[in-house]
Amino acid sequence: MKFDCGFSCDCNSIIGLKEAKNVFVGKVTSIHKIERPYIRYEIKFSVSKVIKGKIKTRTIVVNTPSLDDGGCGIPFGVNETYEVYTYLEETLLYTGDCTASKKLEE
Repeated sequence: MKFDCGFSCDCNSIIGLKEAKNVFVGKVTSIHKIERPYIRYEIKFSVSKVIKGKIKTRTIVVNTPSLDDGGCGIPFGVNETYEVYTYLEETLLYTGDCTASKKLEE
């Protein structure tokens, strides 16, 4: 699944519970910028609740194209908790502005 991104995302539809590969609640433990073969961010989560999917570990890494809404990403923050909806792209789990992912208030 590819999304065309420019100054804002052009989502044909939002990836919700039905379309998502995995859905979970987790707290961000680290964020790493990856620059090759293209820029993306690896977000490591400590999983507290699995809503959908076969997540067998307490941690999971999900990618996002940027850390802002304008770049099709989500502005994740370390130690913040999110409900995350993922999709598979070239064997990597991704989330972004075209998913139902959201920050949860603690």
